[in-house]
Amino acid sequence: MAELYPDDATLTALSGLADAEQGVLYPPIGESPYYTSFYRMLYRLLDVARRAGDLRVYPDAAMTCGVRAGRFATANGTEVTFAGAAAVALADNATNYLALLADGTLSVTQDGWPDAASAPHVPLATIVTAGGTYGPADVTDCRGWALYRTVEAPLPASGPVVRGYPVTPERLLNANGTPLSSTGGAGQFFIEGGGWGLGWLRVNGSYTVGNTSVETLLFEAVLPPEYVAGEPIGLAVVARVGGSGTPGTCTLAVICCAVANDGTVLADRCTTAPQALAATAEHSFTLDPTGLAAGDRLRLFAQTSVQETSASGVLYSQLDAIRLTLTVKE
Repeated sequence: MAELYPDDATLTALSGLADAEQGVLYPPIGESPYYTSFYRMLYRLLDVARRAGDLRVYPDAAMTCGVRAGRFATANGTEVTFAGAAAVALADNATNYLALLADGTLSVTQDGWPDAASAPHVPLATIVTAGGTYGPADVTDCRGWALYRTVEAPLPASGPVVRGYPVTPERLLNANGTPLSSTGGAGQFFIEGGGWGLGWLRVNGSYTVGNTSVETLLFEAVLPPEYVAGEPIGLAVVARVGGSGTPGTCTLAVICCAVANDGTVLADRCTTAPQALAATAEHSFTLDPTGLAAGDRLRLFAQTSVQETSASGVLYSQLDAIRLTLTVKE
């Protein structure tokens, strides 16, 4: 059924008035010239509706479309400005899906919307083309999908939070994949425990005198279900150089690679350079989260290099704690 209007008397009584909420003018009956009030009405309507036109998709030729300029915000609150586009090419005899990715890139595909986990986006419209053309009726506005959502249990007032995930010693391996021992060896860390009444458990590098000792740890982590796709990932390592020797160049470095489903090890994601190692401190490393989502597997390496220069005292590296820091939904 058609949507109803108020009765004629109610509408007529609006002559010359302005809407109390939006200020839109109702042109006076019989006014001459009529068009000045009519232009006032159009001006105010456009002003009120301007934001409703942001990112609107429209036809601009037989097989292209345009997208109006506008702004949107990503899930973490970053404001993105889109300058608009014209003459956007469409595929013929297909349903074209137009979306704006989180970085402001316009995406046009024919196989559905981008994956929300790996490619967060704002859906704009679908356009169905046939026989080298399309019309306004073939454009379906989908912007409301990002605006209107089901009512569900909300996140805490703080929204997504950063949480630490400790890496316990029993998950640590030598670089060749073998378990750590209590004695270690060349290029290997060893596990040391405080025992009854102390409780600490840590890993130490091999002792070096008048030389440089390099040890490497391997451990893996699977991003948990609560991880927010594409959000920052960090690695924190509490470490120091121990012993009575004279330290030269002592460093801590990290490598992090995603592992594909077929076992392929992908490129290093650590964007932080090796850090100087000295007294006990927490060392923070940033990992590139682009394209990562819950369930992805990370393979991480932590490597210490300790140089002893006096040849009269012992030095060694010591790792007290390792944890991943993730942005998660609670």
